[in-house]
Amino acid sequence: GGKFRVLPEPADDGFIVLGVGFADLRKGFDRFLQLWRMIAKSRPEVRFLWIGDLHASLADYLGGEIAAAEATGSFRLLPFRDPASAYAAADVFALTSREDPLPTTVIEAMAAGVPSLAFEGSGGIPELLRETKAGTAVPAGDLEAFAAGLLALLDHDRLAAGRERLACIARERFDFGDYAAALLRIARPDLARIDVAVTSYNQAAHLPARLSSIFGQTYPVT
Repeated sequence: GGKFRVLPEPADDGFIVLGVGFADLRKGFDRFLQLWRMIAKSRPEVRFLWIGDLHASLADYLGGEIAAAEATGSFRLLPFRDPASAYAAADVFALTSREDPLPTTVIEAMAAGVPSLAFEGSGGIPELLRETKAGTAVPAGDLEAFAAGLLALLDHDRLAAGRERLACIARERFDFGDYAAALLRIARPDLARIDVAVTSYNQAAHLPARLSSIFGQTYPVT
């Protein structure tokens, strides 16, 4: 099927606003829904997509509102799945969290070339957005400012022009292998770094066993 069969196919001038995470109050899913409501009437071509399981209490309180939003075709809540294709299709990432120290969702959005919006005081992301010019931070809890900031980003030409710059920043600053190695050094500073190289000539049949043996080691290798 299509890239997003779960949503009506947006018009050529449409936009996708993405949210990812466990849909609870800390992550600000209720704010995400409210932002959709603020924007939907005047900008129906802006589609809102959230990927993440819904907290039971919010399902009780917001179930009817979510169903009504989804019935319009411009809002969709999906259970958590690999969001890589969603990041690639998105135009803006909305971090509506009330508190989120340094969520990797924004880094994943950056890796896909997607700018982000966040609230001041929510954690380390506003500082990152200012430092890298990878998006905008608005006053804490100010949904009107958030909606205005979001709408200001919705320009296809500017979004396309900035994608490679953001992706390059993510590659240079947030390589996952380097990140994992840094965490390991904090947890186990006594571990020596070991690199493994596998040479092979006409031995393709034995590669699965060789690699499995390496990956099965209890000592971390890079």
